[in-house]
Amino acid sequence: MRGWTAVAIALLLCGCPKKGTQKTRTLPPTALWPSRPPRLPPDCARKGRLVFVGMDRLVGTSVDEVARHFSETYGLAVEVLPSYPPTVFDAAWEPNQQLNVDKAIAGLAAHLGTLADVWVMALTHFDLKIDKRTELGFAFSGRHGPITLLSIARMTDTNDLQVDVRLLQSRLFKQMARQIGTTYCGLARKGPPTSVMRETIQVAADLDSIDEADWRSGPQP
Repeated sequence: MRGWTAVAIALLLCGCPKKGTQKTRTLPPTALWPSRPPRLPPDCARKGRLVFVGMDRLVGTSVDEVARHFSETYGLAVEVLPSYPPTVFDAAWEPNQQLNVDKAIAGLAAHLGTLADVWVMALTHFDLKIDKRTELGFAFSGRHGPITLLSIARMTDTNDLQVDVRLLQSRLFKQMARQIGTTYCGLARKGPPTSVMRETIQVAADLDSIDEADWRSGPQP
Protein backbone atom coordinates (compact mmCIF):
# COMPACT_ATOMS: atom_id res chain seq x y z
CA MET A 1 0.00 0.00 0.00
CA ARG A 2 1.17 3.54 -0.65
CA GLY A 3 0.47 6.69 1.38
CA TRP A 4 -3.08 7.94 1.64
CA THR A 5 -4.24 5.29 -0.83
CA ALA A 6 -3.86 2.69 1.91
CA VAL A 7 -6.01 4.85 4.20
CA ALA A 8 -8.69 5.26 1.55
CA ILE A 9 -8.76 1.51 0.97
CA ALA A 10 -9.06 0.83 4.70
CA LEU A 11 -12.01 3.21 4.89
CA LEU A 12 -13.66 1.56 1.92
CA LEU A 13 -13.35 -1.82 3.53
CA CYS A 14 -14.64 -0.55 6.88
CA GLY A 15 -18.07 0.62 5.72
CA CYS A 16 -18.91 1.76 9.27
CA PRO A 17 -19.12 5.56 9.74
CA LYS A 18 -18.47 7.15 13.10
CA LYS A 19 -21.17 9.32 14.62
CA GLY A 20 -20.96 12.97 13.66
CA THR A 21 -18.50 12.46 10.81
CA GLN A 22 -20.82 11.53 7.93
CA LYS A 23 -21.53 14.35 5.51
CA THR A 24 -24.66 14.60 3.41
CA ARG A 25 -24.54 15.18 -0.31
CA THR A 26 -27.03 16.14 -2.96
CA LEU A 27 -26.37 14.19 -6.13
CA PRO A 28 -27.89 14.72 -9.57
CA PRO A 29 -30.62 12.15 -10.39
CA THR A 30 -28.35 10.43 -12.93
CA ALA A 31 -25.31 10.18 -10.64
CA LEU A 32 -26.20 6.56 -9.86
CA TRP A 33 -28.64 5.56 -12.56
CA PRO A 34 -28.93 6.62 -16.23
CA SER A 35 -32.13 8.23 -17.43
CA ARG A 36 -32.71 5.32 -19.82
CA PRO A 37 -30.80 2.18 -20.86
CA PRO A 38 -27.45 3.35 -22.31
CA ARG A 39 -26.58 2.46 -25.87
CA LEU A 40 -23.56 3.14 -28.06
CA PRO A 41 -24.39 5.80 -30.65
CA PRO A 42 -24.88 4.74 -34.29
CA ASP A 43 -21.68 6.57 -35.33
CA CYS A 44 -19.48 4.44 -33.05
CA ALA A 45 -16.78 3.07 -35.39
CA ARG A 46 -16.23 -0.09 -33.26
CA LYS A 47 -12.50 -0.20 -33.99
CA GLY A 48 -10.54 -3.29 -32.94
CA ARG A 49 -11.13 -5.35 -29.79
CA LEU A 50 -11.66 -4.37 -26.18
CA VAL A 51 -9.51 -5.93 -23.45
CA PHE A 52 -9.95 -5.23 -19.73
CA VAL A 53 -7.31 -5.96 -17.10
CA GLY A 54 -6.82 -4.96 -13.49
CA MET A 55 -4.86 -5.53 -10.34
CA ASP A 56 -5.43 -8.71 -8.37
CA ARG A 57 -7.58 -6.79 -5.88
CA LEU A 58 -9.66 -3.70 -6.61
CA VAL A 59 -11.58 -2.06 -3.79
CA GLY A 60 -15.32 -1.82 -4.32
CA THR A 61 -15.40 -3.56 -7.69
CA SER A 62 -13.66 -6.09 -9.91
CA VAL A 63 -12.62 -6.24 -13.53
CA ASP A 64 -15.19 -8.99 -14.10
CA GLU A 65 -17.98 -6.74 -12.76
CA VAL A 66 -16.88 -3.86 -14.99
CA ALA A 67 -16.63 -6.13 -18.04
CA ARG A 68 -20.09 -7.52 -17.30
CA HIS A 69 -21.53 -3.99 -17.23
CA PHE A 70 -20.18 -3.14 -20.67
CA SER A 71 -21.13 -6.53 -22.07
CA GLU A 72 -24.70 -6.52 -20.77
CA THR A 73 -25.37 -2.79 -21.17
CA TYR A 74 -23.72 -2.11 -24.51
CA GLY A 75 -23.49 -5.57 -26.05
CA LEU A 76 -19.70 -5.33 -26.30
CA ALA A 77 -17.49 -8.39 -26.60
CA VAL A 78 -14.95 -7.77 -23.84
CA GLU A 79 -11.95 -9.99 -23.15
CA VAL A 80 -10.70 -10.05 -19.55
CA LEU A 81 -6.99 -10.70 -19.02
CA PRO A 82 -5.44 -12.20 -15.87
CA SER A 83 -4.69 -9.64 -13.19
CA TYR A 84 -1.34 -7.88 -13.14
CA PRO A 85 0.87 -7.41 -10.04
CA PRO A 86 1.51 -3.92 -8.59
CA THR A 87 5.23 -4.47 -9.26
CA VAL A 88 4.65 -3.46 -12.89
CA PHE A 89 4.54 0.12 -11.52
CA ASP A 90 7.83 -0.04 -9.60
CA ALA A 91 9.56 2.46 -11.91
CA ALA A 92 6.57 4.82 -12.00
CA TRP A 93 6.36 6.09 -8.41
CA GLU A 94 6.72 9.83 -7.84
CA PRO A 95 8.09 11.24 -4.53
CA ASN A 96 4.55 12.33 -3.60
CA GLN A 97 3.31 8.72 -3.78
CA GLN A 98 1.53 9.12 -7.10
CA LEU A 99 2.09 7.11 -10.24
CA ASN A 100 3.63 8.88 -13.22
CA VAL A 101 1.06 7.79 -15.76
CA ASP A 102 3.50 7.60 -18.70
CA LYS A 103 5.90 5.33 -16.81
CA ALA A 104 3.05 3.30 -15.36
CA ILE A 105 1.60 2.58 -18.79
CA ALA A 106 5.08 1.72 -20.10
CA GLY A 107 5.48 -0.82 -17.31
CA LEU A 108 2.05 -2.25 -18.01
CA ALA A 109 2.79 -2.48 -21.74
CA ALA A 110 6.00 -4.43 -21.02
CA HIS A 111 4.04 -6.79 -18.77
CA LEU A 112 1.24 -7.40 -21.30
CA GLY A 113 3.49 -7.87 -24.31
CA THR A 114 2.28 -7.59 -27.89
CA LEU A 115 -1.49 -7.39 -28.27
CA ALA A 116 -2.62 -6.87 -31.85
CA ASP A 117 -5.65 -4.78 -32.78
CA VAL A 118 -6.80 -4.11 -29.20
CA TRP A 119 -7.75 -1.27 -26.90
CA VAL A 120 -6.66 -2.08 -23.36
CA MET A 121 -8.61 -0.66 -20.41
CA ALA A 122 -6.50 -1.22 -17.27
CA LEU A 123 -7.75 -0.51 -13.74
CA THR A 124 -5.79 0.43 -10.63
CA HIS A 125 -6.55 1.79 -7.15
CA PHE A 126 -3.30 3.79 -7.08
CA ASP A 127 -3.32 7.55 -7.61
CA LEU A 128 -2.27 8.84 -11.04
CA LYS A 129 -0.16 11.91 -11.84
CA ILE A 130 -0.24 13.54 -15.26
CA ASP A 131 2.19 16.36 -16.02
CA LYS A 132 0.28 17.86 -18.93
CA ARG A 133 -3.22 18.69 -20.07
CA THR A 134 -4.67 19.00 -16.60
CA GLU A 135 -4.60 22.03 -14.32
CA LEU A 136 -4.86 19.88 -11.22
CA GLY A 137 -1.90 17.66 -12.06
CA PHE A 138 -3.82 14.47 -11.35
CA ALA A 139 -6.40 12.53 -13.30
CA PHE A 140 -8.85 9.68 -13.29
CA SER A 141 -7.20 8.18 -16.36
CA GLY A 142 -4.38 8.55 -18.86
CA ARG A 143 -3.65 6.95 -22.22
CA HIS A 144 -0.66 6.06 -24.35
CA GLY A 145 -1.31 4.36 -27.67
CA PRO A 146 -3.76 1.49 -27.18
CA ILE A 147 -3.52 1.38 -23.36
CA THR A 148 -5.71 3.46 -21.06
CA LEU A 149 -4.99 3.34 -17.32
CA LEU A 150 -7.94 4.26 -15.08
CA SER A 151 -7.68 4.92 -11.35
CA ILE A 152 -10.44 4.75 -8.74
CA ALA A 153 -8.29 6.53 -6.11
CA ARG A 154 -9.98 9.94 -6.51
CA MET A 155 -13.40 8.53 -7.37
CA THR A 156 -14.02 7.91 -3.67
CA ASP A 157 -15.26 10.52 -1.23
CA THR A 158 -12.38 10.54 1.23
CA ASN A 159 -14.19 12.99 3.54
CA ASP A 160 -16.75 10.27 4.24
CA LEU A 161 -16.02 7.17 6.27
CA GLN A 162 -18.72 5.23 4.44
CA VAL A 163 -18.29 5.00 0.70
CA ASP A 164 -21.21 4.19 -1.57
CA VAL A 165 -19.80 1.36 -3.67
CA ARG A 166 -22.56 1.81 -6.24
CA LEU A 167 -21.53 5.45 -6.67
CA LEU A 168 -17.90 4.42 -7.07
CA GLN A 169 -18.85 1.91 -9.76
CA SER A 170 -21.05 4.45 -11.54
CA ARG A 171 -18.19 6.94 -11.70
CA LEU A 172 -15.84 4.28 -13.02
CA PHE A 173 -18.34 3.15 -15.65
CA LYS A 174 -18.73 6.72 -16.91
CA GLN A 175 -15.00 7.40 -17.04
CA MET A 176 -14.39 4.12 -18.85
CA ALA A 177 -17.30 4.75 -21.23
CA ARG A 178 -15.70 8.08 -22.14
CA GLN A 179 -12.39 6.38 -22.92
CA ILE A 180 -14.14 3.70 -24.97
CA GLY A 181 -16.01 6.44 -26.81
CA THR A 182 -12.71 8.12 -27.66
CA THR A 183 -10.70 5.07 -28.68
CA TYR A 184 -13.06 2.28 -29.72
CA CYS A 185 -15.78 4.53 -31.16
CA GLY A 186 -13.65 7.43 -32.42
CA LEU A 187 -16.01 10.08 -31.00
CA ALA A 188 -15.08 13.68 -30.27
CA ARG A 189 -15.08 15.05 -26.73
CA LYS A 190 -17.32 17.98 -27.55
CA GLY A 191 -20.55 17.00 -25.82
CA PRO A 192 -22.50 18.97 -23.21
CA PRO A 193 -21.70 18.59 -19.47
CA THR A 194 -24.27 15.80 -19.05
CA SER A 195 -22.73 13.72 -21.84
CA VAL A 196 -20.30 10.81 -21.54
CA MET A 197 -18.35 12.66 -24.25
CA ARG A 198 -18.11 15.99 -22.41
CA GLU A 199 -14.91 17.90 -23.06
CA THR A 200 -13.20 17.74 -19.66
CA ILE A 201 -13.48 15.84 -16.39
CA GLN A 202 -11.48 17.11 -13.43
CA VAL A 203 -13.33 16.21 -10.24
CA ALA A 204 -15.75 13.51 -9.11
CA ALA A 205 -18.67 15.96 -9.31
CA ASP A 206 -18.06 16.15 -13.08
CA LEU A 207 -18.61 12.39 -13.28
CA ASP A 208 -21.75 12.66 -11.15
CA SER A 209 -23.25 15.20 -13.56
CA ILE A 210 -22.97 12.76 -16.47
CA ASP A 211 -25.97 10.77 -17.64
CA GLU A 212 -24.50 7.51 -18.97
CA ALA A 213 -27.35 7.37 -21.49
CA ASP A 214 -26.21 10.70 -23.01
CA TRP A 215 -23.60 10.07 -25.72
CA ARG A 216 -23.80 13.38 -27.62
CA SER A 217 -20.31 14.08 -28.92
CA GLY A 218 -20.53 17.11 -31.17
CA PRO A 219 -21.14 20.84 -30.72
CA GLN A 220 -24.69 21.47 -29.58
CA PRO A 221 -27.05 23.96 -31.32
